[in-house]
Amino acid sequence: MNRRLLPLAPIVALMASCSDLGSVNFRYTVEVNTPDGLRSGSSVMNIHGYNIPMPENIGGGQKIDLTGDVPFVDLPNGITLFALVSRRSGGRGPLYTLIWSQRRPHSQGDPKTAISDLKDRPVCKIVEKEYQPDLIYFSNINNIKSARRMRSDELKTKFGEKYSLRRAYVCTTSAQPQRTLDNKIPWINDVGLLDFDLIEISGLRHGV
Repeated sequence: MNRRLLPLAPIVALMASCSDLGSVNFRYTVEVNTPDGLRSGSSVMNIHGYNIPMPENIGGGQKIDLTGDVPFVDLPNGITLFALVSRRSGGRGPLYTLIWSQRRPHSQGDPKTAISDLKDRPVCKIVEKEYQPDLIYFSNINNIKSARRMRSDELKTKFGEKYSLRRAYVCTTSAQPQRTLDNKIPWINDVGLLDFDLIEISGLRHGV
């Protein structure tokens, strides 16, 4: 036996014991109050979960892969808002609302994970105020570096008193994710995940 390979044995065993939790498609919708009335946009995205077992003294965990384009809303002032799946403060956003929508606090250690819960019991849930998403807009949609990120409660400050995020909600669905941003942002595929100068807009498209 090659003793140099022995330290790899626990790692190989751990990788082999990881379980695929399957995937769930969800429609992510945002509604914005404007001077011309309600405007809304939605997009279908996918979450794919993996259960990663660890030694008892460390604890297990889940890895979540996200695929799809975020929703956008065309405003009457000519600006397009893109709703991210997270927020800068604390990092929790609409995706957090969806994943933990059916997880009771005392069941965190249960082997049945959030993804399998969603597969068993489809949901449609309004995003809590504290988890409402950050928004991206461009002063010039053709300028890749004109992106601005803001909290949802800054809409009135940026665009006027009649602008506000009415609500955001996430619903599981049988529809499939689509590339909805290609016609809206012609340079979307030029954004690299490791381009730190463009980190603000790297969250507009996930995994596609």
